[in-house]
Amino acid sequence: MWIDKPGKTIPYKRIGAAVDPLGDQSNSTKIMELSTSLAATEGAELDVVHCWHLEGESMLRGGRAKLTDTELDLILRREQQKHANQLNQLTSRFSQHLNDSNIHLIKGNAVENILEFGKQSDLIVIGTIGRVGIPGFIIGNTAEEVLQFAQSSVLAVKPVVFRNLCHLFMITIKGMTHEQNRFRFQ
Repeated sequence: MWIDKPGKTIPYKRIGAAVDPLGDQSNSTKIMELSTSLAATEGAELDVVHCWHLEGESMLRGGRAKLTDTELDLILRREQQKHANQLNQLTSRFSQHLNDSNIHLIKGNAVENILEFGKQSDLIVIGTIGRVGIPGFIIGNTAEEVLQFAQSSVLAVKPVVFRNLCHLFMITIKGMTHEQNRFRFQ
């Protein structure tokens, strides 16, 4: 889904790719492929952003865990390093299009940070979740909120799995049984 906001610069001068390299790897790769291709076509600068947080951090800070600041800092550094490693692994495949200053690892709420980051971009490329059927109309909390509140244009990318399931569904509608489809895609 591509939504161009009125009054935004075309061709795009700056594109932001919001990725989750710890999530669906193939979708993050697809986001990078589309973003680098668009940046090259448009002559735009490309930035990559990945937001991370430590699940349960607030509980670890003040809850029953009673971790010392040193222990919590160690856990946070390890979590940050895990995200940094995955982001570096993803972006290294696209190094000809990026330099280190264009790769951003941000701690905090993904929606808030992507929206803030998006203020500097003409286009945000973001992944969605791959639900099918009625739940498929919902594209995912982060992507939905970014689409709703972004000041820039947004390209929301469905995962490859979603497209394959939709293709399977369309073939089934055309008269093939589920059993026939199962053998066709093995």
